[in-house]
Amino acid sequence: MSDPKRDFQAQGYSVLPRFLDEELCGKLLRHALGRAQDKSAFSEDKQVPGTPAIYGDRVMDRLLARIAPTVGSIVDLDLVPTYSYFRVYRPGDVLPKHVDRPSCQISMTLCLGYDAPAPWPIWFGPKDAEPVALALAPGDAAIYRGMDVPHWRDAFIGTYAAQVFLHWVDARGPYSEWKFDKRSGLTL
Repeated sequence: MSDPKRDFQAQGYSVLPRFLDEELCGKLLRHALGRAQDKSAFSEDKQVPGTPAIYGDRVMDRLLARIAPTVGSIVDLDLVPTYSYFRVYRPGDVLPKHVDRPSCQISMTLCLGYDAPAPWPIWFGPKDAEPVALALAPGDAAIYRGMDVPHWRDAFIGTYAAQVFLHWVDARGPYSEWKFDKRSGLTL
């Protein structure tokens, strides 16, 4: 059986199966799909233009703050939240290969749900290793070093895929100035 802490230290990423229970995951999915209907709430998304995406959503920011100690215990850091961001991907959407900005020292992608023939994998391309595709079911999460580990998704095949991205920095590390993504606080 896989050890998330050991995997994270060795690879820079780790899978957390069933990180959220089915009930909470369902509530978050319904929230994300509902917000995705309100085009006026969309954030400008340069990575996946035109896809419903929301930065700093109140519900997702609460989740971000609530799980920080759990994620911190896996990555062996005292984490402070920076921001939450969710997307509801549509048919054909692609997430280009990239690494994240300084407020994403530690990142999580959490599958809220999808309408597709199969889970839509996220690829991780750690240095000196072959890329790995992780297919996350609803409630599954992957944590990763967002600034260090390249990640991407190929074209989505399905009706929708809802993902929330949660980001933290080490409270005593070189990116601590990015606490709350340099805002006065989270949107709670």
